Amino acid sequence: MRQKLVYLICIFSLLSCNKTQKEISIFEEQALFTNGVGGYACYRIPAIVSSKEGILLAFVEGRVKDCGDFGNVDLLLTTSSDKGKTWSTPTKIIDCMSSNEFELFRSKNKRVFS
Repeated sequence: MRQKLVYLICIFSLLSCNKTQKEISIFEEQALFTNGVGGYACYRIPAIVSSKEGILLAFVEGRVKDCGDFGNVDLLLTTSSDKGKTWSTPTKIIDCMSSNEFELFRSKNKRVFS
């Protein structure tokens, strides 16, 4: 009896791995920032926020020479007004040669700083 149970479990496991079933996905993956593209060796520390109006704002640190923590680090912004289907060309909003500390959003008065 136990051997039949193990056999049935194996059969059901194989059937559940059927790759012909269509998987429904509610998300579509997009690369907004790609290392080595756009004048930056590396992109780090991404963040996405949504405004009250539904505009998505994607921020990232663009590192000019390498992926190190210090050096020429810029803060970039790209936006989407169609729920992330299309994105604007990334714009440098802060040019910082020696530090990587940025203040972007102040929740007290709900302002985005650039």
